[in-house]
Amino acid sequence: MKHSYRLNPLLSRLRGKVGLPNDLQHGAARSWVIDPGGPKMSEPALFDSDDLRRVSGVIHDWHSIADEIEKVRGGPGVHAPMIAYELSNATLSGGHVFTRKVAHPVQGHPMPHLARRVRKHVPHAILASTGFGLKWFGHWMFDDLPLTLAALEMGEPISALTSLSPHQREYLEMLGVAPPAGDDIYFDRLVVLQDFGQNAHKRRRHDEVHRRIVGDAPQLPPGRGVMILRGDSGQRRGMTNEPEVATALSKRGFIVLDPQRLTAAEMVAQSAGADIVVGVEGSQLAHGIVGMRRGGTLLTMQPPARFSSIWKSICEGRDMRYGFVVGHAQGSDFSINIDALNRLIDRVPPVAS
Repeated sequence: MKHSYRLNPLLSRLRGKVGLPNDLQHGAARSWVIDPGGPKMSEPALFDSDDLRRVSGVIHDWHSIADEIEKVRGGPGVHAPMIAYELSNATLSGGHVFTRKVAHPVQGHPMPHLARRVRKHVPHAILASTGFGLKWFGHWMFDDLPLTLAALEMGEPISALTSLSPHQREYLEMLGVAPPAGDDIYFDRLVVLQDFGQNAHKRRRHDEVHRRIVGDAPQLPPGRGVMILRGDSGQRRGMTNEPEVATALSKRGFIVLDPQRLTAAEMVAQSAGADIVVGVEGSQLAHGIVGMRRGGTLLTMQPPARFSSIWKSICEGRDMRYGFVVGHAQGSDFSINIDALNRLIDRVPPVAS
């Protein structure tokens, strides 16, 4: 290992500034296709057409309102392939991966100009972290956990997530894996996986995550639903009548769960086998989805100014239905029409036995 690795962030980023490629596709020592992906037919979401008129903004600036509406309407599309890129003499520094020819962003914070001195030398590993998974718990559950299983099939996984929440520690224990985490690492060979499609390979790993986490937990009776509270966790959503919605759903037989008060094991024990999971759009929904019955339905309650259909893709990867109701703006917050939510629940088809 030569100390010139410290120049890799500078050299690889200079390539981009002078018009030379510095991405994985062009800078990898070798690459191969693990799953080719292929065509798909996406089912339309369950929703009331009037709800779309209340959408005033989206959660991510790389999607427009039109993009999100097109997605929830369903139709033909393509499952992205899963591709492995092997890098030689790579460094993980400041949460990003570099070689002299590659500058691959992983963490959301700015890339360094120079790599810090490495703390560890690893001959060969497979990166088991994604940029979204490092930022949002829901993506960690449904992107990084399946990615970790893929990495285990290929060799030794390594994570860039250096600080785990109690829930994350529990889920890793249930999954039976504990990939070492760190930063400022030098690799003779590092494999980075492109794994954002819901192709057959990822669907198989979704099933395995479900199998390991749910284990032999007793299943809820058919037809039972669960509401996952958002509260003040994560980025603010500001649903003003969440307690009233919880009360209304309790009267329908829904189990109301608060992730801020329960362990991951308790969440799984009380939601395994649910036919319907309801909650404010956000990462806390992952606690209910991971144990939901195949063919079940996720219903999200959406802030009109922060609309997102990301859960639709995740539901497709687990053979589940997806629906939503859009709230009514209350200043910077929003409220949900309980009658409209009940009508949407009434439209949910039963899970096939």
